[in-house]
Amino acid sequence: MIYIIIKKEFIQEKKLTIIKNSEEEIFFANDLISRVGNIDITNIHGYETLEKTVKKFASIIEELWYIYSKQVYITKYSKAW
Repeated sequence: MIYIIIKKEFIQEKKLTIIKNSEEEIFFANDLISRVGNIDITNIHGYETLEKTVKKFASIIEELWYIYSKQVYITKYSKAW
């Protein structure tokens, strides 16, 4: 007979999130709409200008994500939504 010993191990993962239906989610969405509306898309001609515009959009999202998100810890007791 073979016995395998399994130790209890506490695994904790953390991630950044914006809570659904929170004030932060509303602020994030409103700020995103405002900032994306300010991106000049009238002169997108060719790959390079399109790439710059997409990078600008991505940097806006990343910046706002870090402003409005909060760090949460995921444990084995967290709800799986």
